[in-house]
Amino acid sequence: MDCEQAPLLGFVREAARFLDKRFRPDGYSIGVNVGEAAGRADAGAPARARDPAVCRGYGE
Repeated sequence: MDCEQAPLLGFVREAARFLDKRFRPDGYSIGVNVGEAAGRADAGAPARARDPAVCRGYGE
């Protein structure tokens, strides 16, 4: 893991702990956009979280 990914992963873990306590989901969908082809208007930036932790349940 490079130094740019570590803070994002830390945020996702923290968000998951909060959501686990509050909603008790079955899992999560996590998305990250990297680069202009992925929809980044500011392609010079390394990454942007898109809905970083969305609760998911069986049967959705």
